[in-house]
Order: sequence, then C-alpha cells, then structure tokens
Amino acid sequence: MRFRPPSLPISVTCCRLFIEWCATGSASASFVPRSRWSTGRASGTRILRGFSRLLCTAILTVPLLLPAFTGAVAGQEAELNPAAIVPRAAGTFLGVDRCERCHQAPTQADIDNRVTDFVLLNESKIWTSDIHSQAYRLIDPAVSTLSKQICDKLHIADISQAQQCLSCHANWLKGVDRPPTYQRGVACESCHGASEHWDVPHSRADWRKKPVAEKDALGMIDVRNPVVRAEQCFSCHIGNTAEGKTITHEMYAAGHPPLPGIEIESYAQQMPRHWRYLDEKIADARAKRTEGEDPPFTNFQEFVDENHKYLKLAAGNSKELILRHHHRSAAVVLGGVVALRETIELLRDLSAGDQPEKQAWPELASFDCRACHHELTTPSRRQEQRIGSIPGRPMISTWPTALVRLAIRHVSSDRGSYDKKFAEFQTKLIALRSELERSPFGSPSRVNATCSELTAWLTAEVVAPVSAKLFDDRAVADATNVLIVIASAEQHDYDSARQIAWALRVLSCDASTDSARGKAINEALESLALSLRLDLPNGLMHSCAPLSSIDPSRQLTPLAIVLPTTLATTIDFDSEVFRRHMQKLRETLR
Repeated sequence: MRFRPPSLPISVTCCRLFIEWCATGSASASFVPRSRWSTGRASGTRILRGFSRLLCTAILTVPLLLPAFTGAVAGQEAELNPAAIVPRAAGTFLGVDRCERCHQAPTQADIDNRVTDFVLLNESKIWTSDIHSQAYRLIDPAVSTLSKQICDKLHIADISQAQQCLSCHANWLKGVDRPPTYQRGVACESCHGASEHWDVPHSRADWRKKPVAEKDALGMIDVRNPVVRAEQCFSCHIGNTAEGKTITHEMYAAGHPPLPGIEIESYAQQMPRHWRYLDEKIADARAKRTEGEDPPFTNFQEFVDENHKYLKLAAGNSKELILRHHHRSAAVVLGGVVALRETIELLRDLSAGDQPEKQAWPELASFDCRACHHELTTPSRRQEQRIGSIPGRPMISTWPTALVRLAIRHVSSDRGSYDKKFAEFQTKLIALRSELERSPFGSPSRVNATCSELTAWLTAEVVAPVSAKLFDDRAVADATNVLIVIASAEQHDYDSARQIAWALRVLSCDASTDSARGKAINEALESLALSLRLDLPNGLMHSCAPLSSIDPSRQLTPLAIVLPTTLATTIDFDSEVFRRHMQKLRETLR
C-alpha cells in the first residue's frame, strides 16, 4: 500500500508532510512542488536529507523514548497473553471516500514498483459490486417498498436517524457518531475498523512489519485472523448487543427478512471476495517474477512473522509451512465454531439482567423462527426432527452446530480424544437446551449462567487450539470425511444442510479437484445446488479463485424480490433426500 494525499486542512497536511519528511528525508511532490525542495544538485539533496533527519531526531526522540520502551514491553506481554493487548483506540470513521483514493485501481507506478504483489489496489472497485455496498440504499423507504412498510410499522420517520437499523446497514455503532459516508452502506471501516489513527501509517510498506497488537491499538481490526473476521461478520449476521446490532421480533413482524444461516467463506467468495489470502499472494507474485526471485513482496518474512502468529509456527519454518496452510478451509472450520459461540453469546447477553426494557427477556428473534412459524400439517417432518424432550418449547437455531465437529476433529489426536471432547461439548449443549425446556424460553438468570459456561468452554477448548493449528492437506481430507459421514448418517434441517454443502464446496477447492474423489464431491454438490440455494441471489458463480475484475453491467437484485422463493425453499426442503444424496456420495468414495 502507498499514500496518496487527501484534501485536508493545512494543519493536518503540514503534520503529515513533516512525518513523511522525517521518514524519507524529502517531501512528497504531491504536497510541495519539487523545485522548492531540490537544490538542483545531488550533493545538495543529500545534505538536505541528512539535515532533515537530524532535525526530526532532535524533535521526536525525547517524547518517543519512554513510550517506545513501555510499548515494547506491552507488545511482548500481548504476544503471550491476549488479555494484555492494548485496548483498541476509539478512532473516528473517516469514510469510504478516503479508501477509494488508493483502492480503486493501481497506477502504473504501483505495478512497476510491485506494490500490487502485496495488494491489488482494486478492492474498493470490487466492493462496489458487492451487496454490502447497497446495504443502506436497500432500506431507504424511497427506494424499497418493503423498507417503507417496515418503517411505517415501526414508526421510523427518518431512516437516516434510525440507529437500530443503521448499526448493521451503515455501521453506526452504539456510542459512536454516525459514519460520514453512511449512505455507502457496509463499507471498508465496517470490517477494518475506524481508520483515523491508521489511515496514513498503513499506506507504507513498513506497516507490514508491525505487530498485530500495535495495529489493533490504533483501531485496525485484524481481519486476516479468521476468528476475528468471523466475529466481525457474525456481529451483524447473528448479532452483537455491545455494538447495538440486535435484530428484534418487532423487526421480523414488521417485515424484515429472517436472518439466514451463513457460512463465512462461501458468503465471502460470492460477495465477491475482494482480497487474496497469503498463499494466493505468494503464488501470484512468483508467477510474475523470473525463476529464483524472492521474497514474494517487500517485508514478506516480517509480515508473516507478525501477522500469522495465531498459527503458533516455530521460528525459521513459517515460510514453508504457510504455503501448506489452507486459509479457506481453516476459515470454514473456525467460522463454524465461532458461529455457535456468537449465537450463544448473543443469548447470554440478551438474558442478562441489565438489558433495557425494549429488549427484555425473551427476545423471540434469538430463537428458531420455525419453532412457532410452520405449517400445521400431519404427518410433519418437523415433528420427526424435533430437538429436545418437551414438545413445543422454542429452541435456538440448529445450523450453528452443524460444523462444530470439524473443529473438534481438528484438535483431536485420535478417536478417543475426539469422543471425549465431543461428549464434553454435547453435555454443555444439552445443559443449555435443558434450561430452555424448564419453562418456555427458560429462566433468564439460569440461561445466562449456562451460556457463559458454554462460550468459555468453546473459546478455551476449541476456538483457541484450532486457530493455532496448521490446516494442511491431511486436515482438509479429514474434515471432508467427517462432513460426508455426518451428512449421510443423520437428518439435517435446511440451514444445517446448507452449512454442510457450502463447507464441502470450500474444502473441495483446497483438495485435488482433478481426482475422481474431487469430481464425485463436486457432482454431488451440483445436484443439490438448486434445492439448497447454494448460489446466493446476488452472489457470483461458485469459484475457488479470488475475483480480479468485475462486470460493470452487473445489477444487484433487492432481496425482497427473491424472499418469497427463499422462504418456500426452506418449507419444501426434504432432509431425507439430502441424506440419501450424501449417502450415495459416501458409497462412491469408498
């Protein structure tokens, strides 16, 4: 990344000019005409640069000495203890316009200087074809009749002031000013964090060397970490009370579409994905270079060492191991368990005694809608698939549990350790279900305590060890086998079946698709794609590769148009048909 000067007040411009002068010994031509700074002779330029660095040192050294020393100590502690990480700065959202200055398209200089080996600089342009960029427009009553209906029923006179809607549709978080470019929807800072303190520093190559804890303290969210990225996505797609991102039963009753089950990596790929994983960056950079050239991009080793510490790789072998790590498959497995943890945390927070009256327990939207909303027919597949021992008790959705066994398998050394950890998980999950069965929706204090115990266990026993472990070819094969066995031996509802099918799609990308095994899996998934709606309404066709360009004529479809078909699909879904498809696949692969 590199810096392109924004239009700023002169005081800010001068400060940034001074910082650049200190860093390079010269001022950017885009700030000051070159003739004012050049002496016309190379020797004079060297003298000027030397003088500038001495002056900067004298001015900056004294106030920076103590913070630099204490910051180094804090950084060392943070590496060992996540709780020691400096709290994230409460920066200001600067708006997507700032990001677009650099991330619309690379210049020829960017290409020549191999900046694009690290970042393609087309991320913002690709984002404009993503439904997230339309998140605010789609809830504007002037544009959407469904939004007008919802606003009328909820007595929302001005959607631009409705924080309960804009918390997710425009990233207007609780206790924070509304973003300046809120009308651009879910934009860059929604995921990457308020950029006030890191906007300029992150545009330099040496930013890649900085520890994650230091970047986090400046407000940049570490979305390269699959756990953190999943938390960001689920904060809206599941809910987060601390940020004011909570969908309510009132919203549903007014017409808000039900939140569907979401498999992070599949959604990201179809958005479309506007980033490359590290292995993809390495492959692309090497493909453009002559044989033997290394490293793939500037500050490569420092970047790997500092930004992939969650993998707990031993010093000296991280470069080769990272090439064996399947980022997409790891994101599927971690996303699956984080989905459950975030679901339980939302239930925990909603059942806490300090919730405002408007969110008093129970918040019906946090339970499975189909527990109450279903066709009254007999016989009914719902009755056959009922979870729990007491009929009629509303339960939480089952889809967040669909992929948890993949994570447990990944951290289990053998069948015995897997069985033990899975039994622990089942015990804690059944304890929560039992609390929800004691009375309709359960006692809030007891539910809260049980949720707290389950989320703590998931973090310590599953999320942390899985995120620290490499996901290699063997792990991909193991996860694939586990999914096929689960799918072929058990009944699954519509959303859980989608989780399994989506996960298999991603895993097949990291496996060998040329083999008979890979072809059989892809053929089975293709036969299920329509009934499970694996291709999202505004998603791109399934692909294993990141998107490098977009079709400017591509039109996004408002979700309200496809909602009736989507809801009908969930009703018509036959779990036994899905199970038989997976059973046939299992037999084919034997």
